[in-house]
Amino acid sequence: MRRKIRTVFYLLVVLCMLYGQQAEAEKGDSRYQWEYSAPDGKNGYYITAPKVTVWNRSEEEILFCRIERADGTLYEEYISPFQNECRISAEAFGEGRNTLSILEESGEVLVKQIFDVEYQMPEVYCEMEKRIGEWYQDHAMIHVRAEQSVSEIREVRCYQGDQMVKRIEGAEGVFEVAEGSQEGKPVVYHVTVEDAAGHTSEASGQVYIDRQAPVLTAKGIPVGKITNQTAEIALSVCEENRLAGCSIWVEQEHPDGTRSQLSVPDWEMEGRKAEVTFSCKTSGIYRVIWEASDAAGRKSKRELQFTVDKEAPVIQGLDKLQDQQLASFTWEKEKVEQDFTKVETTYYLDGLPYQAGETVEKEGRHIFQIRAKDAAGNESEQMAEFYIVNREETEPGRQEIRLHHNGTAGEAGENGGRIEENMNIPQKKRVFSGKELLLFVLAVLAAGVWLFRKNRKREDAG
Repeated sequence: MRRKIRTVFYLLVVLCMLYGQQAEAEKGDSRYQWEYSAPDGKNGYYITAPKVTVWNRSEEEILFCRIERADGTLYEEYISPFQNECRISAEAFGEGRNTLSILEESGEVLVKQIFDVEYQMPEVYCEMEKRIGEWYQDHAMIHVRAEQSVSEIREVRCYQGDQMVKRIEGAEGVFEVAEGSQEGKPVVYHVTVEDAAGHTSEASGQVYIDRQAPVLTAKGIPVGKITNQTAEIALSVCEENRLAGCSIWVEQEHPDGTRSQLSVPDWEMEGRKAEVTFSCKTSGIYRVIWEASDAAGRKSKRELQFTVDKEAPVIQGLDKLQDQQLASFTWEKEKVEQDFTKVETTYYLDGLPYQAGETVEKEGRHIFQIRAKDAAGNESEQMAEFYIVNREETEPGRQEIRLHHNGTAGEAGENGGRIEENMNIPQKKRVFSGKELLLFVLAVLAAGVWLFRKNRKREDAG
């Protein structure tokens, strides 16, 4: 029983103590009461005006609320006794740090609270080396800069299309846009900036980037770069974005060594492509140079050289060999043709292949033939008939004759050739053929018959 009484006594003592503390607290807060909203930004910042309400609980004293703004201006509002409620206007809080104080008329500060307020969004600036609309090669560097009046710029995120390419800590940096434009369309980039208060701002732009030079192609170039037909040449230029211009230069070197510039039609431009066609009709060596440039300043250049040869090789010298009578025959000069391209020459004697430099002494009639074919496929052929005389039928003191180079007799040929003659060629003795002998015998017999008949008539008459 005593234990229960003691427990109840202790409970009463505790309750009395709690009541006394509560009364003391109410006595200390009896002059005012206030409340304010929590920060709605990050890191203790308000991104909208704080909501502050003050109650004056005093029966006699006037309270006033003072707010000192970051720019040094003051906001004050008086709160009369027993005023049920005073809501501080949102306009009372300026950009930056605001120090709120609740004071008595005597100037005693009852409470002081700091409110960091940031209304403004951060500003973002993007700069490039070139003006908007100009073209870049391979990539473009974008300089980004962010500004905020109150809090710090915490981060800048840089995007190329939908892909983030760089994260910058702080308010300033550079990032690269490397994606190439297609069909002349720009590449879009954007940046997102976040400050310490939690504000985010975005900025975007577009840039033209060219990653490839114009592609040059040619059609109609002869196989092996040589032909004996008219060459119809078609040149084309293809650009992935914007074609700036094209140029062409064609020079012809004629077979005689002179040169001239070929007139070529204008380029036919259509969007990102250009074409030009021209004909090379006459024989000569053609040199073609054409260039193209795009809007980004990239240039492509190609050079071509080919040959048009419509003329057959000219074989010289065989006319000097025609109908010559020789003791022996040797053709020592391999090149007797004239042509401005490479020529292959073959020789034939009496229809059989003949090797230059070979000596032939077989008596009788012979036919020497030269066939020439140039690199373009043009062919020419020439032949000469000559005789090798039997030495036993010649007069004493006669020597053989050797034919050099292009077959001129006793003098320098057009290609430096000559026929060397040690002594004059003798006249061959007359030799009758079988037919001639038969006619001669028949004539003699006819004459004999005629004389026999004539004598017989005379005898009969006598």
